[in-house]
Amino acid sequence: MKKLAAILLLLFSCTAQAQWAFDFDTHATNDFMNGYLIDTSNPGNLWQVGRPQKAVFDAAYTQPNAILTDTVNTYPSHDTCSFTFYHARDFLLGVLVMRLQFYYKLDVAALASGKLEMSGDRGVHWVDMLAEDSVYHIQWISPKPRLDTSAHTWTYVELRMKDWILSRYPPNDTFPSNFTADSILFRFTFRSGSVVAPHDGWMIDNIAVVDSGIGDHVPELRNDDLINVFPNPSGGTFSIVSSAPVNDYVIEVCSITGTRVFRQQGSGPKCDISLSVPPGPYILRYSTHEKYAMKQILITH
Repeated sequence: MKKLAAILLLLFSCTAQAQWAFDFDTHATNDFMNGYLIDTSNPGNLWQVGRPQKAVFDAAYTQPNAILTDTVNTYPSHDTCSFTFYHARDFLLGVLVMRLQFYYKLDVAALASGKLEMSGDRGVHWVDMLAEDSVYHIQWISPKPRLDTSAHTWTYVELRMKDWILSRYPPNDTFPSNFTADSILFRFTFRSGSVVAPHDGWMIDNIAVVDSGIGDHVPELRNDDLINVFPNPSGGTFSIVSSAPVNDYVIEVCSITGTRVFRQQGSGPKCDISLSVPPGPYILRYSTHEKYAMKQILITH
């Protein structure tokens, strides 16, 4: 089992409103479309994805897996560890993340606690969602959680952040930190405190986001077989061939954190694109008026 500073990455397409659930079981793959990416840059991080095997944490909400502060051992003192959950909005349709939902259990001694933060500018500024909820107009659909008190039964959390999400559009851009990026980050942090006692820590499962669109539009149908992309991997030049007749299309490419790095409009069944970006994985989105396709591409130099 890997110890991790888990970076969870979801890149999803959205219609007028859609809910995207992540249960750590069916999504237990390193798939940049609908999985998670683990970063082991912090070797002392307690967060692990797996089957809980502890006194209080003995089962996931959706079995078998959850994310928790060690699947087997109780937490040590004086430890601070985090994982970050990414969600990229649909950058063509103007769809924004409006709600966050998840289930959790907490087993803590005195001075230990959890912390929930969000960032709309790729981690430049972090908003404490519990301490700054009134500042950022966060609405709690569920009861506001206490992350410094043990909760040995599964507790549901749901919050709405429409006002802050819309801060990227005047005249709403009046918050201390506004939403400016194409993706949103949620950071879950556990602080164990100084008390040495056997406690299980924090366990989380079934994270979900609910996306809503701005304005009216006709939802597109996703069909990833609509195009073929080759060669893949590539040094930066790709050919894209549609399997069906098309008139106008839009091609967009974004990084794994949701930053758009390329956009091109055109017409016809075949086109070539050239990307001057650092090596690594990217998401390509090919859209017509009625359909769209998403492909993972890999840049190698």
